[in-house]
Amino acid sequence: SVIKVLILVTTLKLAQGRGRALTSTQKALASRMIRYSDNTATNALMTQVGAARCQRVADQLGMSRTVVLGGTVYRSSTWWGHSTTTTRDLLRLMNAVVPGTYLSPGRRAYVRDLMSRVTSTQTWGLGDGLPDDVHVELKNGWGPRSDGYRLNGVGHVSGRGRDYQMSFLSRTPNSYAYGQTTVNRLSRIVFDALDVPLR
Repeated sequence: SVIKVLILVTTLKLAQGRGRALTSTQKALASRMIRYSDNTATNALMTQVGAARCQRVADQLGMSRTVVLGGTVYRSSTWWGHSTTTTRDLLRLMNAVVPGTYLSPGRRAYVRDLMSRVTSTQTWGLGDGLPDDVHVELKNGWGPRSDGYRLNGVGHVSGRGRDYQMSFLSRTPNSYAYGQTTVNRLSRIVFDALDVPLR
């Protein structure tokens, strides 16, 4: 589901190119897609913009290892949830959303606002176990595959002297809970390590 951030950026880029704001329907779909990881809302937005446009945006952002699929049938071979990417490409996406110029400041702020208000049951990973005064914007994805359970995430962390983008793609032969514990600890290790000055 981390591909949902790219779908939202594509939706906004298309509207920006046409000099338009998102419609109220698009905003409702975007909120459900990012804040609640709603696949039906994602299907609707993907149908509107199309995989080819999402791929074009990925290419423009330098996401050279990302392959966008556009199917809307859950877990089919062409389902958008089976799109492939890398951690480096996801960081390029976040760099376009946080400090970048690919979208207007207002549109970037809109993406970040939705990512900062993800429902509490989906704020593991980057958002787990950090101090309350640290600001986190994130989108996670998860699901079983034949070769192991996947837990993926991308986002931005700021506060307590930190300001960084982070992404992770994980696979575990164990359960969702095991994978979640692992990525939570990984994220906390990164947060703590960034408090130590480089020598």
